[in-house]
Amino acid sequence: MLAGSGLRLKIKCSRSSDTVCEALEGYFCIDDIEGSCDAAEKHSSCKPGQYISKKGTSLSDTECSECSRGTFSNGSLTLCQPHTQCSESQTKVQEGSSTSDVVCSNGSIRHRYTLAAPFLGLGVIIGLLLIRGYKIHRRFSIRKDESYELQESLLRTELN
Repeated sequence: MLAGSGLRLKIKCSRSSDTVCEALEGYFCIDDIEGSCDAAEKHSSCKPGQYISKKGTSLSDTECSECSRGTFSNGSLTLCQPHTQCSESQTKVQEGSSTSDVVCSNGSIRHRYTLAAPFLGLGVIIGLLLIRGYKIHRRFSIRKDESYELQESLLRTELN
């Protein structure tokens, strides 16, 4: 009867008294009859975004409360933790939520992007210049071909 029920034997029965059971650690009594627990349930777990506002006892379940704005919890904490404030040398990569902390990156990552930006801009400018040069080259090639065709047709008309 006791195995797996969340109960343990507190007092064995005798000629003058019945067996008395109590809830195991992590369980609470849901059916107390004359000081003996007849049924127990496992304490509730708080969800991420909640904190344990009242720890469960042998007679009561765990109580959970929602984290307030600017704090977070994974559900196992007795207080929500405040979100990390990124330092001046860090960049906020991800906003915090009720279930997770703010994610900050070190300044060295920001500096890598700062150094890469001029090279990226230079690459774009060179690419645009190459495209423009190709278009100009094509335009002159077409005009040159038209010029040869015009000269050929004039020669043909003169020869005829």
